[in-house]
Amino acid sequence: MSDTSDRFEITELLNRHQIAIDLRDTTAYADLFAPDGEFESPFGTARGTEAIQEMTRGLHEQGFTEGKRHLTGPMTVEVNGDEAQALSYWWVAETREAPGVYSTGTYTDRLRRIDGRWKILHRKQEIDPNWPGGDPAAGTS
Repeated sequence: MSDTSDRFEITELLNRHQIAIDLRDTTAYADLFAPDGEFESPFGTARGTEAIQEMTRGLHEQGFTEGKRHLTGPMTVEVNGDEAQALSYWWVAETREAPGVYSTGTYTDRLRRIDGRWKILHRKQEIDPNWPGGDPAAGTS
């Protein structure tokens, strides 16, 4: 594969991450990760697709993502064979209350091509200090 097509596939993969959150599709969300992939966030950490799916399901059941739209960009992608790294900004828009940006932050990703498909090996989410939801580590929102 060419570097350009790899970058495109990785960008699409990371875009699907945000869409799966908003569609509340925990199966599609977990499938973005390698079988031993890890998601690390102030809102929760999980390793392995089953644990990632369960964590995501729990956040949805708590209403954590209701009234929010998740967006990504801009991003940089560095490809080195079957490994890649990406850095992207993210923001969450409020869709129920007064329209606007609810929160912002960054994702740092390590990715691997597995059986011809790019998967997230490790995704670290960091939130900017402007988050209005209280202490994310305490689970307040």
